[in-house]
Amino acid sequence: MRSEIRKREQKVVQELIQGANVVLATNVGAGGSILAKASTDGLFDLVVIDEAAQALEASCWIPILRGGKRVVLAGDHCQLPPTIKSNSPPVIKGLGLTLFERIMGQEAVTMDRNNNTQSMSRMLGVQYRMHENIANWASKAMYSGNLESHESVKHRTLAQLPNVQSIVEKITPSSSESMTASTEPAVLAGSTLLLIDTAG
Repeated sequence: MRSEIRKREQKVVQELIQGANVVLATNVGAGGSILAKASTDGLFDLVVIDEAAQALEASCWIPILRGGKRVVLAGDHCQLPPTIKSNSPPVIKGLGLTLFERIMGQEAVTMDRNNNTQSMSRMLGVQYRMHENIANWASKAMYSGNLESHESVKHRTLAQLPNVQSIVEKITPSSSESMTASTEPAVLAGSTLLLIDTAG
């Protein structure tokens, strides 16, 4: 009885995967038995690995070898590296270089339809997260000045974020004597960046 239920379950999963337009998995999960039993060789025409600059190279090969005819590695090698839980220099050196970094370092090129070479990498040159005063530092320090801020965020201050006014009022000194021009709630909420000393 149990084996019959298991067979039916596997058949349903196989049909779902084969009929799906998109299948999501972690890198390691892509090598699991569920996809293996679904006979997925050549099933995927595109494999997208997000945060590839933080993924160990070995883990990236799992979904790539699952049958992707095309692969997109999305990530930023100028940000966080992969987490390696070892203090051994050879291990850190061996695992510290990601597939993403290796490809970026080789100036990889491909041919277009007209046999012209083109770079395989693309930089997304617009950021949507932070005020331009903060982003400009990252742009100059890590991206050769090529990172721009989108209009929706480039002039956004703390006051435009949800609940900031109430938080600023809580951390502002209650005594008017201890309040300076730079610690007035309106000034704090209108700031681009606010660092709060929580230790003292």
